[in-house]
Amino acid sequence: MATTIQVQDDTKQLLDIHKPSGKTYDEFIKEIVREKFKVPKSMYGAYKGKLGQWTKKDRMEDRDEKLYR
Repeated sequence: MATTIQVQDDTKQLLDIHKPSGKTYDEFIKEIVREKFKVPKSMYGAYKGKLGQWTKKDRMEDRDEKLYR
């Protein structure tokens, strides 16, 4: 699921200058974060294939549970 994040124009320019062609912004940002914070790739996707798709119904059920406790 994609989301939108807001960055300032100068931040976008830095990304454009340093992002290798052929890479998406998502791939490039993940790469930067992994390198900067020494995050092992094994931390990403730990539940891949184990959890189903999160739906709006699931979200509403979770919210309702919290509201009525």
